Amino acid sequence: MFDIEKIKSSEGRYLFNSGIFYLPEADSTNEYAKSLTAESDFLVLTDNQTKGLGRMGRTWESQKGKNITFTLKKHFEVEPENVQSVNFYFSYFLLACLKNFIANKFNPEKDFPDINIKWPNDILIDSKKAGGLLIENSGGKNQFIIGVGINVNQEKFSSEFDYKTTSLKKILGSNIDLDELIIELLNIYAKNLNLITDKKYDLIYNLWKRSNNTIGEEVYFQDAENKNNYGKIIDLQYDGGLKMKVNGEFKTFYSGEIKILQNREGLVKE
Repeated sequence: MFDIEKIKSSEGRYLFNSGIFYLPEADSTNEYAKSLTAESDFLVLTDNQTKGLGRMGRTWESQKGKNITFTLKKHFEVEPENVQSVNFYFSYFLLACLKNFIANKFNPEKDFPDINIKWPNDILIDSKKAGGLLIENSGGKNQFIIGVGINVNQEKFSSEFDYKTTSLKKILGSNIDLDELIIELLNIYAKNLNLITDKKYDLIYNLWKRSNNTIGEEVYFQDAENKNNYGKIIDLQYDGGLKMKVNGEFKTFYSGEIKILQNREGLVKE
């Protein structure tokens, strides 16, 4: 159970000036946030998200009391051509928080794990998914629903997800204080929010792009129509698009799922 008063007193409180909606259980924090059409700048937090969603309508699996699942509803004055900067910002600083958190607790005798972003906003640790975001527009212009999920103390996942999923406990070998982690994340988001409000879009994009390691990789890409496209990633574009070379042609995708290959015969990363 989260210590709501402790979270309210953290520096991260400036992210949610309208307060916290704490739910012991929720189908989806994003859906709850969208239902509050008259509200903005608030946090929705739950101990148990029962029907969490990932990108492309996929399920986000989370055991009760083991992980962090929350949603921020924020208003940003972002021009339409720069709207993707919201995704870049929240993805990059989720990555930065987890890197710092793990570094402070990691056994120095072990090899530090590889932590990066997989387009557009999944966080991978040693090629396995440890967190991600689902960002939606809702309730009018420049209203953003920013859903965040982090696998923290969960060690076992369903067979559908287990081979491609990890958690901080599996990486660090010990239980994580959920309050400590969520406060650190909210603080990092709040401290750097001026990058969005001051329209530092180029900087945000470059931070995000440099934290992806897929440029040059050969991949299967499942597009929004569930069609598999085999090719090489050429670039991650400023508008959020994924530029690929497929069958000798350059194509740009704005939604879909990457499956990275070690070789053409076998999938090894998702």
